[in-house]
Amino acid sequence: MPTTVQLQTKIEELLLRMDTMEERITGSLSQQLKNLITDAVKSLIDNKVKESEKRMCKKLENCIANTKDDLTAKLASLGQENDELKRELSNHINQDATEKSFYGSQYEEQKTKITEMEKVLKDLKSENEKFINETQELKGRLRTNEKEEDDIEMRSRRENLELHGVPMMANEDPVQLVIHLASKFNMSLTRSEISYCHRFTKKNDAKKSHPNKKNDAKQSHPIILVRFKSMSTRDDFFKKRKNITDSFDFGIAGMKNLFMNENLTKLKRELYYEARQKKRELEYQFVWTSNGKIFLRKDEESKIIRIHSMEVLQRLK
Repeated sequence: MPTTVQLQTKIEELLLRMDTMEERITGSLSQQLKNLITDAVKSLIDNKVKESEKRMCKKLENCIANTKDDLTAKLASLGQENDELKRELSNHINQDATEKSFYGSQYEEQKTKITEMEKVLKDLKSENEKFINETQELKGRLRTNEKEEDDIEMRSRRENLELHGVPMMANEDPVQLVIHLASKFNMSLTRSEISYCHRFTKKNDAKKSHPNKKNDAKQSHPIILVRFKSMSTRDDFFKKRKNITDSFDFGIAGMKNLFMNENLTKLKRELYYEARQKKRELEYQFVWTSNGKIFLRKDEESKIIRIHSMEVLQRLK
């Protein structure tokens, strides 16, 4: 029969084993409980996720449906607008085709008119050039005729001289005045050597008949035109102008100076006037006439320039 000590020892072993079993049972239950709780939570989470997914899918389906409806409506509206645009474009195309046809015919008509006008203009241009050439030719002939007539007229004046600045006296004898002036030049002159002599006044071109502007005195007296019977007598008298000085005694009351000019034609007087203007402009020293010819000279060292037309004057610089 076991002793008390042995019983106590067995009891302690049993208690120890019970504690060990309790710990094992407790640990096993705890792990099972954890697993159960974990599975429950996972199941709950899965359910929630699935419900959420379902709700989101539902919303997405609704949103897609609504969007599809909106797109369908907008596409329908755009289709209508596109149809209207197509109709308008078609109308415009038809209208443009009509207008193009109209303007095309107008263009061709205008093009034909322009072609005709160009031909007319070409013909007119050709006629105008022909007319210009004929006009230039006629002008050339006219200038030649005028020059020839002017030269003939100038030859008829070769024996003439104009005397400017001789005071007019009562009951004067112009021929005697010329003879008196010749005597002052130590030149013997008789009435028989003078064809005619008289006074006259130039109206339009009096200012162009003399080279100087200090001619108030000579312009206040009518010009004496004297025609000699020979060119040699005229030339001798004309050369005496070089003897005239500021203190020259003419022996005529009130006479301070005497200006002698050749009796130039109207054309040559005008050209002579322009030559004197050019002389002042270019500061030439000499301008003169000889036998109806006009000359310019810059100085005594320069060559003499014959001025026979305005073109010659215009080329001088």
